[in-house]
Amino acid sequence: MLGDEWKRVENEKGYLLIESLVGLLLLAVVSYSLLSTLPLLMQANHRLDKEQVIYQTLFELHDRGLERSLRVTEPFVFDVFWRGDELCARYEWREQGERTICL
Repeated sequence: MLGDEWKRVENEKGYLLIESLVGLLLLAVVSYSLLSTLPLLMQANHRLDKEQVIYQTLFELHDRGLERSLRVTEPFVFDVFWRGDELCARYEWREQGERTICL
């Protein structure tokens, strides 16, 4: 009777080892996924912060009744211009080119 119980315990050790290895593998895959997407998320966060400042500036200029184009230099450089009825801003986003957003 003790021999049967001992065999069962030995078999369970093997299952525990396999479950632990599978768990570690899943943890590694999730960790790698998070680490690979983190730079993209940080880049998107930086772009959104920059666009938020631009929208705030566009709103203030629109509220003052801006009628001509101008170049804003603080806190970073971007051009403000009218496109029809929309007040727009064009700024350089990394070396990938220019982006235009309108209010």
